[in-house]
Amino acid sequence: MTVFWGRALHYVFKVPDRKTTMDFYRKVLGMKVLRHEEFKEGCEAQCNGAYDGRWSKTMVGYGPEDNHFVVELTYN
Repeated sequence: MTVFWGRALHYVFKVPDRKTTMDFYRKVLGMKVLRHEEFKEGCEAQCNGAYDGRWSKTMVGYGPEDNHFVVELTYN
């Protein structure tokens, strides 16, 4: 029998203060910013309800997303 194990790719945290949150993840936990994206329109996914405003997401972690667990920090 062959067993295939998946892995969690990332967790998402909705943050109220981008600067304070980034300071914590970078300075206290020692994570690095892997990528940052800004969006002018809402997200089509309805997982947290409809949202039509500007938002951003920043991926932070200890290594590349393709082989490390990372954290997605969402701000809107």
